[in-house]
Amino acid sequence: MADSIGTVRVREVSIARGSRAILQEVSFVAAAGELVALAGASGSGKTTLLRAIGGLEPIAAGRIDIAGSTLVPGPLPTGQHRRDLHRRVG
Repeated sequence: MADSIGTVRVREVSIARGSRAILQEVSFVAAAGELVALAGASGSGKTTLLRAIGGLEPIAAGRIDIAGSTLVPGPLPTGQHRRDLHRRVG
């Protein structure tokens, strides 16, 4: 199935700060126009996940496909890739 450019796919994303796990294997799909709510206690990783989707927080494992871009573990996007992502994610 081809992904729509407006679809957000978060696949088994884990985020850590040092040895501390912030998120572990989070997955969901949100289609263009679909409303999705992130709910959880204070400090549960909601903002961290949104920062990762925006390319502002590195992920330790998994994959984020959004707006025609793919984010994977490793360095944060830079240069034109980052500018393109930020134009499409808000």
